[in-house]
Amino acid sequence: MKRIFLQIWHIASPADRVIIIATFLLASGSFFFFRSGNDDRTEVWISVNNRLKYRVLLSQDRELSVQGQLGAVHIRIQDKKVWVTKSSCPHKICMRMGKISKAGQMIVCVPNQVVITLRSCHKNLNLDVITR
Repeated sequence: MKRIFLQIWHIASPADRVIIIATFLLASGSFFFFRSGNDDRTEVWISVNNRLKYRVLLSQDRELSVQGQLGAVHIRIQDKKVWVTKSSCPHKICMRMGKISKAGQMIVCVPNQVVITLRSCHKNLNLDVITR
């Protein structure tokens, strides 16, 4: 891989080298810009039976428990991530969904009818499309 890159680099003109470097810097800069999408104002919304039970900042570490259809669902918020630690549902799919940390992600426990959603507090950032 390194050898191929060096061969291309020696063949490239100075203008080509400038374009290659600029493209690399732009790509790496946009990667870090979009990767840092999580801020201190992201909220965790926990709903049971389509009713909002908790609305907590993702930056606040805590453990919560909500009562679902089949029993308790234990939720942990820590290090700006949220996940289900214990659930009374039969297949434990909500526990295997892992940790979420970005606005728009969600964990759903269908048997318990519990939905955990991460939402941005910024105005209009939770919208996908605006139509008229």
